[in-house]
Amino acid sequence: MTLLETARAAGLSTLLFTGLAWEEVRQMPLASRILRCVDVLLAGRYVAAQRVAHGLLGSANKTVHFLSPRHTPEEIAATPEAEAVILPDGRVVLSGIRPPEAQVPSQPSNSKESSASTTRAPSSTSKSWPV
Repeated sequence: MTLLETARAAGLSTLLFTGLAWEEVRQMPLASRILRCVDVLLAGRYVAAQRVAHGLLGSANKTVHFLSPRHTPEEIAATPEAEAVILPDGRVVLSGIRPPEAQVPSQPSNSKESSASTTRAPSSTSKSWPV
């Protein structure tokens, strides 16, 4: 609660992903306090058979609840599947529902063939690679 309340007090926007159905969220003991601090809540368990992996939705059964006027359905729908952030120290962080596979140069070698090769890292929700 402290994090949510601090973010709200600082004027930051908060989007909350939960594996709970909307009805379950509303029945939580701190629901009203939590929901006052959240702008958008994505509710529902991930169902692999209903995978959509676009925007912020992982599966079609998820529901989106706009709890403040800060964001619109169009804005949420336009959210990219992945984000790449280059940190000040040069590391690249990929995150999102379906981040692209990273291609990171292999260690330098004397061979022309190996200097042009890449190492493919597996996709996941968040990965970091030095560059």
